[in-house]
Amino acid sequence: MILYNDWGEFMDELIEKYVSAVCSYFFGIKRQYVYNDLKEHIYNSIRPNDDIEDILLDYGHPRSVALSYGYRPLLVHHYHSHIILYTERFLFSLSGLYLFLSTLFYLEQLNCLPFQAPIQVTSYHVTSVYTWLLSKPIQVMLLIGCCSFILLYALDKKYPSQKEFLPKWTMNELYSLPHPTQ
Repeated sequence: MILYNDWGEFMDELIEKYVSAVCSYFFGIKRQYVYNDLKEHIYNSIRPNDDIEDILLDYGHPRSVALSYGYRPLLVHHYHSHIILYTERFLFSLSGLYLFLSTLFYLEQLNCLPFQAPIQVTSYHVTSVYTWLLSKPIQVMLLIGCCSFILLYALDKKYPSQKEFLPKWTMNELYSLPHPTQ
């Protein structure tokens, strides 16, 4: 829990969170422009006895404000975080397994394994699936990537994200905005 010296410092922090949430949709010069312009608008709209939370709620959801500043998502889709985590684990574990097996394969082919006798020469049949998989690393990694995208698409269709950006939002959502340094 963060302790504040006074109420003004807390409100400045809340405004900073809100402006940063809006700016998270932009990059580069446009981000700096939106940051300065929105902050100026908010501070100009505050009157001495106004409640800052109500003013920020009236401004709307940060995505709505970003849309008013010209944010246009082109190829953006919001995936459920658990789906992304599961797909990343699938991709990294399959890639790691492939890397391990291919390393063993090439070390064995070069006769560099410590438990392998120096006289022992191994040769694999070209027709085996194992040899083909390990001798074509680029194709296999592309196949693993395609399988990951197919898995992501299938899981997204089965468990779509329920997160919609509504123009009406609550005080709890305002307070749950991440800190600008996160």
